[in-house]
Amino acid sequence: MHSDIPAVPGRALLVLVLVLMALLEFMLGGSKLLLGVLREDRSDWLLPSGFALGFALCYAVLAHGVWFLRVWTPMLTVLLTLLVLAYGLLRFIQDREPDLALILVFLLAMATNLAALAWAHSARDRLGQALPDSARD
Repeated sequence: MHSDIPAVPGRALLVLVLVLMALLEFMLGGSKLLLGVLREDRSDWLLPSGFALGFALCYAVLAHGVWFLRVWTPMLTVLLTLLVLAYGLLRFIQDREPDLALILVFLLAMATNLAALAWAHSARDRLGQALPDSARD
């Protein structure tokens, strides 16, 4: 851990939640891809698994941004929230009967994104201009 990064309350807990969310999305994407391969019909499973794996990467990058207090963290959080919202609404429109796992992951993703956005704004207000030069990249 870098000693020049100031301590911000709740940072470790939020990073843990973001890493768990990345793992959940990774497992969801991998299971959808594996299911498509086993059924030998990748057309229905390739796009959802690709989105889930992309979301997993975004959550991992967001966890990095929160841990090292990067200035792009709020922007990535807003973009990720809009992407998850658009993807979730598109899936709910396409599937007349969405499965419970999709609904729960969607709600968990939205709650995580909103918590990350609220934390980023409160951390920015608390720190003000006290961020080290390495955190301003």
